[in-house]
Amino acid sequence: MVPSGFRARSERNGIDPGRAGIHPGPNERRRGRRVTAASIATLPMKAGAQRIPVGELYTALQTKVVDGQENALPLVKSNKLYEVQKYCSYTSHVWDCFTLVGNKRNWNALPEDLRQLATQIFDANALKQREAHAVLNKSLEAKFKSSGMQFNLVDAKPFREALQKANYYNDGQKKFGPKAWALLEKYSGKLA
Repeated sequence: MVPSGFRARSERNGIDPGRAGIHPGPNERRRGRRVTAASIATLPMKAGAQRIPVGELYTALQTKVVDGQENALPLVKSNKLYEVQKYCSYTSHVWDCFTLVGNKRNWNALPEDLRQLATQIFDANALKQREAHAVLNKSLEAKFKSSGMQFNLVDAKPFREALQKANYYNDGQKKFGPKAWALLEKYSGKLA
């Protein structure tokens, strides 16, 4: 497998129909929709997590089966969740990406100059895609604000402290190894 150029998919944010702020501590009584992906499902959140298929999420929020959910703004738009949610807190607790991969044997069979050219094109377009995604998020925020949704900036420090206390970062560092972890911390800052 040969990865190249991470394309931004989304940053997940805490979105709640009835509460303006989100903090790592006082969420214990909230019931939130949570995805089943292992990397996200292991986050040590105190809110009561319920696994609800995205196709049932609108109704679950509308009928108060869950109090909130965490997803990216494009998913909020495509599922019209802005109709049943009043607040979005920019927690950015997960960053999803699309990764272009290829068969290593076939990749290595290509001449070096073609591999370099392909890598340059993939990486350049990954940056353009990230920029386009940022523009999309800004336009969605404006659309949702015009529909009455309020956006809150969240101090990331208490969330990171809660993750550190739960050994989330240390476990991740062990799982992914020092090389991958160093690359992550190059962009995120010190985590573990």
